[in-house]
Amino acid sequence: MSTVQVLAGEDQLDSPLGDTCLHADWTRKRFDDIEDRRGRRRASGELLGLISASVTAPLIVAHRGASQGAQDNSLEAFENAIAVGADMIEFDVRRTRDDVLIAFQDRAVAGRPVGELTHAEMTETLGREPPTLDQVLTVTRGRVKLDVEFKEAGYVPRVLAALGTHFDPEEVVITSFLDTVVAEVKAAALPIETGLLFGVAVPERPRVRTRLSELFPVERARRCGADYVAPHVALARLGAVERASAAGYRSLVWTVNDDAGLRRYLNDDRLLGVITDVPAKAVALRDRGPPCPA
Repeated sequence: MSTVQVLAGEDQLDSPLGDTCLHADWTRKRFDDIEDRRGRRRASGELLGLISASVTAPLIVAHRGASQGAQDNSLEAFENAIAVGADMIEFDVRRTRDDVLIAFQDRAVAGRPVGELTHAEMTETLGREPPTLDQVLTVTRGRVKLDVEFKEAGYVPRVLAALGTHFDPEEVVITSFLDTVVAEVKAAALPIETGLLFGVAVPERPRVRTRLSELFPVERARRCGADYVAPHVALARLGAVERASAAGYRSLVWTVNDDAGLRRYLNDDRLLGVITDVPAKAVALRDRGPPCPA
């Protein structure tokens, strides 16, 4: 991926990204305008972010695209998500051995870690070509918002630079289970927002402490600077959303697929978005409106 250069002059934004520079669209003026809006909202007691400022109802977030009839994290799945009316697409980013950033969820392919395989080797093993980050951004640009999930650390500056060539900051949220990745994004001091994911399948030891930190997510979110909390739906049902909301955080709840859960969370204004494997169903339920009171 080529380095994105910044236009020289007074609009250049000083960035801690080293040699990977911020795209010209994310200029000092844009950054200052955004920070001014944030300051006014915080002064009025609101803890709302770039995306939240324009969101009046929870976004429908297509989990790895709309994969019914398509491979998840594929360009076809992303096209499907746009076609059914999803507001945002969530996809995973990993890096191959030959330094290609791809949309791919699994840690390993045929028992080999993705980071030990080249992009060509993955394509041969899978029988399909995992799309590159640049391909995903090119296909989705100007058509849908993005939730970009980092599956690992090590390439935050490159992803931020790539996003800057295609999207405005208010069209993107960065998420990760890794507190260090969220902290790195926030340390870049760019006008882009983050969500910390909660609900790992196999928690780190000590497991009880990890699970408690997921049920009570505010402290971890504050420590890494996250703008949102993103709990699994099981954690949401156990009060994680309520606790986050009480501390001023909106939530991204994943993965909600049942009708009752979709109706409940699509009408919960404490949420930024509902991440779902069935975005077409979610759109249909939202279009019907909230259920009538008994």
